[in-house]
Amino acid sequence: MKKLFSLFLILFSVYSSIAQCDCDQTISSSIWNGGYTFQSNRTYCIRGDITIRWSVTFQNNTTICVLPGARLRIENRMNGNAGNNVTINVYGDLIIPNEMPAAFNLNIMDGGSVTGLNGEWQDFNIRGNYFNLDIESGGSYSMGNLNFHNTQSNTIRNNGNFTIRGEIAMRNERASVQFFNYNIASLTGNLNFTQGGLNLFENYGTFDCNGIHSTDPTLHMKNDGDMTLRANYDDTVGSNFSNCGTLYMNPNWTNLQGRIINTGNLFVTESSIAFASTGRVDNYSVMHLYGITMGNQGAVFYNEGEVTFSTNQVFDIKFYGPGSDQQPDHSTSSNYGRFYWPGVSNGAAVVRGNLNLVNTNGSSSKQGMFGNNAVTSDNSTVRYGNCNTCTVITEYDQCPNADGTWPVIGPKCIPVNRHV
Repeated sequence: MKKLFSLFLILFSVYSSIAQCDCDQTISSSIWNGGYTFQSNRTYCIRGDITIRWSVTFQNNTTICVLPGARLRIENRMNGNAGNNVTINVYGDLIIPNEMPAAFNLNIMDGGSVTGLNGEWQDFNIRGNYFNLDIESGGSYSMGNLNFHNTQSNTIRNNGNFTIRGEIAMRNERASVQFFNYNIASLTGNLNFTQGGLNLFENYGTFDCNGIHSTDPTLHMKNDGDMTLRANYDDTVGSNFSNCGTLYMNPNWTNLQGRIINTGNLFVTESSIAFASTGRVDNYSVMHLYGITMGNQGAVFYNEGEVTFSTNQVFDIKFYGPGSDQQPDHSTSSNYGRFYWPGVSNGAAVVRGNLNLVNTNGSSSKQGMFGNNAVTSDNSTVRYGNCNTCTVITEYDQCPNADGTWPVIGPKCIPVNRHV
């Protein structure tokens, strides 16, 4: 009875997919001799284990459905004009070569998978006008470098499993990508952006990559999940990164030029953050850092949460809290921002606004934390050591958008005091 029921489910899934695809033609045997042309304005369904030995040509407005349990293996070139619109809906397995010349919508459904003809390390080169990749829950994409050679915007939307054994790269400076991850996405290499347009990255699931490199001043990024970077974050003036989840960085920011807004938990514990003159951090929650270098005039570290440094590699600081002239328009807080570090900092310091400074390995005093270094300070609002009257918020209830703006909500939310 169980076997019959399982068979029924499989048949129901197959016929539901056929109905959904609305097939004009079904391909149920391999094509070994000559190439094959998928003609305009037709929908093709792939049933069984199908190999197309020679070249495939896509005409405009072609749709292909790889049905559940089916496999389509294209063993030679894929041809088509850059403006030809091609849609492939994958319920089974799709195995493809490394070049896609046409504008491509690739939809990977529950149970569907896409890999390369030469294995999971094979690169995939996008040369059509656009590439839209949509992976549903239960679907998977696993290939090598994803290279965009086109000049328009591309989209990746992942609700399944997205694996790149290599990097995502804009091989044409006018290419751009909008990447939304809701489940599991992993890159062994870097995530790269160029200044081709509005690049956007938003993570709501689990994401990891080697590093992030950008030359796009309009790059907007948001993490509201778990995110791990194994190498440098290299941004540009004007870019924004909003972290509302948990962000781990193993190495460092060598040249922070844009803005970081943190309302989650952020860890950079192996090396320092180095600020350019345009670099800015706005912290509303918890940060664990190794060290910081803020020698350039114009750099700002605004804090109304809690920041802990594990070393005294704290150079030329420019720390601001609520009530200072660097308090963002969004914030109406009169609370305190707290900084911890061990021993004496290095270089001249600016500390303004409501700040609570605590020495974790020495005296929590101006002399104990800055030594003989020059200090520009609001002496009446900067407190040292344990401060029972300093309210510090370490859990913030709002999450900024990827572009650094704040969502419009109903009555103003009140942040939650996790510890005071």
